[in-house]
Parts: sequence; structure tokens; C-alpha cells
Amino acid sequence: MNGIDCPRCGASGGGAFCPSCGAGLQPPPCRACGAQPPPAARYCTACGRRLVGRLRRVHPGVAAVGLGLALIAAAVLLPTRGGAPVTIGPEATEPPSAPAAGGSGAPALSGDMRANADGLFDRIMRELAAGDTARARFFVPMAVDAYRMAGDLDADGLFHLSLVHAIGGDHAAARQAAGRILSGDPNHLLGLAAAAAAAEGEGDAEAARAYHRRFLEALPAERDRPLQEYRDHAPILPGYEEAARAALEG
Repeated sequence: MNGIDCPRCGASGGGAFCPSCGAGLQPPPCRACGAQPPPAARYCTACGRRLVGRLRRVHPGVAAVGLGLALIAAAVLLPTRGGAPVTIGPEATEPPSAPAAGGSGAPALSGDMRANADGLFDRIMRELAAGDTARARFFVPMAVDAYRMAGDLDADGLFHLSLVHAIGGDHAAARQAAGRILSGDPNHLLGLAAAAAAAEGEGDAEAARAYHRRFLEALPAERDRPLQEYRDHAPILPGYEEAARAALEG
């Protein structure tokens, strides 16, 4: 059998599982006809239907927390309000039980709680991109508290908060944060994308499909709105579009 690039870590291997990270290399059976496609297939060789459920090639630590979060972490150094990058401060004191990792610790605190929250969000995304899911989740409670203390959040802040909740495994809270965006702006692309990811995390496939459908319906008119959060998160919108189309084709 020819070598297959693992969709999780990129290593070349053969057989049913990656010899490097253990990820499955065999695509799932076709949902339309039940046939088992060959490894690395994108379309069913029996009926031609597009296959869904195959992992995108992302960093293994990012893949572990799901496609929706992988699309966010792929941008890694996301800008904060106004497009200014977050500055990571000196090493913070952490309890002995905190996951070990190299580099700087928590962002240095300032008098601006929103800036503190965005700094923690940025750190979480750095850790995900580095493959350290445990350490990313270590910072989740701090980020949640910081966003709650930041006062009234704009759509960008609620989007960050939704993702932070999802990374921490609280998909109900993630969906609630996304819903706060949509209550004021029903077609907001980031709100719809975050709501879809949260619904999937809750196992509510019907709601997730509805959010994906709304995302695609809103996309043509929404993508050109002059919103700062759209400009800041532009690199991940095509990925959300692809995920929405794949989910609705299933």
C-alpha cells in the first residue's frame, strides 16, 4: 500500500492507523450507500457522494478539540480590538499542578480587564496551536472570569468567550454566548459559526445544521460588512464556510 499522509499529524504511513500519532487513516463508510472507500478518499468510489467526517490536516493538539476550534486556532495570533496584537507578559506564578510548558506564562495583568481577557484568549490559542490542549484548558477558567469582569461585551468579545467555553468543554455556555451575539445581530457570521460548533458539541445535530444553513444563507451579504471582527477573523471564515457546506451535505 502506498504511503498515506495522516490528516492529524501529516506523517506518512499505511494501514488503518497512523504509525506516528495513532489517528485513524480509514475514512468512514459512505453515508449514502454504506460502501467502504479506500484510505484518503474524498468521494465514495461506489456512488460518487462526497465523504464527510474526515479530519482536516491540522496540528494534532488542535485536532483533538474538534474542527470548529481547529479553524480558530489555525489563526493562532488573533488580533484583539482594533487589530492590535496581544502582548504576552512575563512568567506568572502557577500552582505546582499546572501543566508544564515552555515559554511565557499567563499574560501580564493590567487595569483593562478586557485586555486581560483577550490576552488569556490569545494564550489559549497559542497553546492549542502548540499541541498542548491540557495547558490551553488550564487557562480557560481565568479567561472566563476575565470576560465576565470586562462588563458588556461586544460581538468579538462574545465570540472569544464562546470559543473559550467550548475549549473548556462547556458547550451549553458556549452556545449561550453565541446566542447573545445573534440576539442583537441574527446574521452575524461569527455568532452563527460559534453557535453551530457549540450545538455540535452538545450533540444537537439538528440545531447545528440549522446554524450552518443560516451561516451559508447570510454569507453573501454579510462577508462584505465593514465590521472590525470580520476583518480580524477573516482567515477563518472560509474554513467555517467549508465546514458548513460539508455538514449540510452529510
